[in-house]
Amino acid sequence: MADRPAEPSQMLAADLELQIGGRKLAVRLPVPTGPTTLRGMLPALRALMAGLTGVAIEQAAGEGRAVACKAGCGACCRQLVPIAGAEAHHLAALIEALPPPRREAVLTRFAAARAQFEAAGLWRDLARMADITDPAAANTPWPCLFRPAHCLPVSRRRILFDPS
Repeated sequence: MADRPAEPSQMLAADLELQIGGRKLAVRLPVPTGPTTLRGMLPALRALMAGLTGVAIEQAAGEGRAVACKAGCGACCRQLVPIAGAEAHHLAALIEALPPPRREAVLTRFAAARAQFEAAGLWRDLARMADITDPAAANTPWPCLFRPAHCLPVSRRRILFDPS
């Protein structure tokens, strides 16, 4: 694997078609033309998850149910959301690239959140998020560490869910 993801000019579009529960999903994935890192695959994974999310929303609507979350609701910004290692590294790079005053504000909120998690006895468990057995712990409301009001610009850089 290369140390750096492919540049946008070194990307091509891969068309993927899947059948999911009787529904057809056709999605165009931006993929690198050569070796890359897992971080370099994030755009393709985001596109795939957006398509899968769309299928789930359509299925719910077909059953007369509505998905409560949507762009701007901020619900995922006020709870613990597990992320993959590649996402963590990508978010760390985004934080590092912020202008110094903004970066310091975000890092200060991260430090305060860590102190809260430690005080609540959750810090050690967060390293093993999949092992948390108390559902209430995963649903504890925590303020977003990036934008206390809403996280949308950051959520667009996540792999697994982007309600926009």
